[in-house]
Amino acid sequence: MTTKFPKAPPKPEDVLSDPKLLSKVDERVSLDQKANSWIFESDDNIEYEYNYNTKKWDIRQDNISITKRKRDDHDDEKEEDVDDDELENKLHIKEFKKQKMQKVKDEISKLKQEMKQSSSEEATTTNAIFVYNLPTDITLSELDEIFGKYGLISEDYNTGEKRIKMYNDESNKFKGEALIFYHNKKSVPLAIDMLDGTSVRSDTRITIKVEPAKFTDSGSKKSKITERPSKEQQKFIKSKESLNKKLTDWDEFDSSDAKVDKSKSKLFSRIVVVENMFRVDELKADPVIELDLKEDIQDECNKLGIGEDISQIQVYDVSGTITIKFKKPNSSDICIKSLDGRFFDGLKLKASIFSGQKFEKTHNEIEEEGERLDKFSASIDS
Repeated sequence: MTTKFPKAPPKPEDVLSDPKLLSKVDERVSLDQKANSWIFESDDNIEYEYNYNTKKWDIRQDNISITKRKRDDHDDEKEEDVDDDELENKLHIKEFKKQKMQKVKDEISKLKQEMKQSSSEEATTTNAIFVYNLPTDITLSELDEIFGKYGLISEDYNTGEKRIKMYNDESNKFKGEALIFYHNKKSVPLAIDMLDGTSVRSDTRITIKVEPAKFTDSGSKKSKITERPSKEQQKFIKSKESLNKKLTDWDEFDSSDAKVDKSKSKLFSRIVVVENMFRVDELKADPVIELDLKEDIQDECNKLGIGEDISQIQVYDVSGTITIKFKKPNSSDICIKSLDGRFFDGLKLKASIFSGQKFEKTHNEIEEEGERLDKFSASIDS
């Protein structure tokens, strides 16, 4: 049944200044003095409020008529069951995700501990030695000859040169200190045993000091040489990257839990996805179209008797889709049967049940209807 709306009433402030204007107001219209607006209640008990900007009667969302609010006890119990069911589903999914995320965090913590222990061990068993008290006129080739007797000296994998670092003082003169890398860690204790406390030249009594090179983050001269990550370090890095990816790119709907699958299925069954209801370029050119789209959907659902069951309508101007969230699954079915395949503004609509897909808005604001299940990514550390 088509509702016949009253003519536009005079503005409330005009009536206050001239009470005679009340004679021009339709008898079906009443003045809400608290809201300072005209209210019209249709035959099907839906309240409308006159909007002077759009010059038409809009559904009064925040003040549903008393008649509609007085539901029978059976409907109250049914609605309460639906809300309790949705809350239980949300809590179960949230708890499941919390457990999985804690497991990932525990794995990362374990890897960090292993890496810390490995780094501590490598600090005392590196493949390099640090040498003090060398003659200031010694050459790189002499060092290669002397220390090369106790193991193969490593080569730089970029330049091919021997990895021997000779340190200079502020005047750029060699100050008798050098860092030498061996290819094999076993060469380090051998070189220390054979050369520590010895003289590298027969014509001098000055002995050299040889010790394992330790690399720290203190910024000292011993930490200036950077090695390629060892196999263990590379393995740790890859594992950490993989686990961190789970933290940043986690699909909150991805699970192997049967109860979670059942819970999300119930939630998704209340969300309808409508495609091809508007042209993206037209909507971007005129954002007011979004309000018209929501109003058209609300009007259509009102005709179907499911208008009051709508809890949210979202328009995604980049993805070109609209989502309608209902309180009950049967309302979704009614909506899909009415909209799917119909033509709107020359466009053929496609309506279906939400399946967890992502829709995009402008300014890279990506939302999911599933975000109503409580975002955990932002609060995982809390």
